[in-house]
Amino acid sequence: ISSNTGTVLTVSAAWTTTPDGSSTYVIEGNDDHVYLLGNNAVTLYRYSISGNAWTVLSPGVARGGNAGAGMSADLIKPQDPLWRDENNWRAGRFIYSARGGSAAIDTYDIAQNTWAALTYQPSTETFTTGSSWAYDSDERIYVQKDATNRWFVFDVVRNCMRPWATVPLTQGAALVGDRT
Repeated sequence: ISSNTGTVLTVSAAWTTTPDGSSTYVIEGNDDHVYLLGNNAVTLYRYSISGNAWTVLSPGVARGGNAGAGMSADLIKPQDPLWRDENNWRAGRFIYSARGGSAAIDTYDIAQNTWAALTYQPSTETFTTGSSWAYDSDERIYVQKDATNRWFVFDVVRNCMRPWATVPLTQGAALVGDRT
């Protein structure tokens, strides 16, 4: 699919069998691409597996700030029906990455090639150097806040960040590159 509207799909190569009114179809993500976020930068790269080539993406809307040091970027695929509605399919369309030193999660919309800032609620915590997160491949991102031993859980579907746990063990200084 090279482009689309709400009612028309345009394909880059002609189909061998043109769909008719009785045809059914499913649109799935492109598993040929791997995305890489630049190290503590706003640059986004895409690797084509079939083409064995890297490209630097130039989003229509640039990222608002660098990723937090130690943070990652994850392709979000919730199973929740709100994200899988046939008229509003969002699962597998977005890459989430926390912005350093702010209460924002930057979201990259693969289909639109744009970045947007998602301010979670309540927005009382910021995540800086040494913070890291782990996505559970469904609805939650678990976030360790720098060297404070405090953990939070972000609910992707409900856009909510809430306290989760405190680890009762002493930690050393937060370091760039620490991972969950």
